[in-house]
Amino acid sequence: MTRTAIVTGSASGIGAAVAAALQKDGYTVAGLDIHPAAPYVVDVSDPAAVDQTVARVVAEHGPVDAVVSAAGHYEMVPISDITRQQLHRMLRVHLGGLRNVIREWTRWRGGSLDLALAVFAVMLLVLGMRAVLAVYVA
Repeated sequence: MTRTAIVTGSASGIGAAVAAALQKDGYTVAGLDIHPAAPYVVDVSDPAAVDQTVARVVAEHGPVDAVVSAAGHYEMVPISDITRQQLHRMLRVHLGGLRNVIREWTRWRGGSLDLALAVFAVMLLVLGMRAVLAVYVA
């Protein structure tokens, strides 16, 4: 039985490492990223685009068994120089992207999720462990 995982930020960094580890473990990985080379090109901060993309993933691969939210956007300036606009963009990707992907995934799974706290799901496979899911709060 094929297992499917959505990994945001899959084009580089932690997302790419998690995607590779999941593939090695036999998952079909639906990599979501803003980078044009990603299997599913999407801005995770855009709720409508995420809804359409998750629907496409489910149509192409069936139910999604795991989601890893690793998309990030960083401004390479000292924190004292970050503008309000830059900060809002980072938050839209980090927190908004997490909310958008997890919300749509739980909708497809027939459940609900309370995102009163910002919780990042990170697969422990990156660390070489064989756990299903870890929770990391930043």
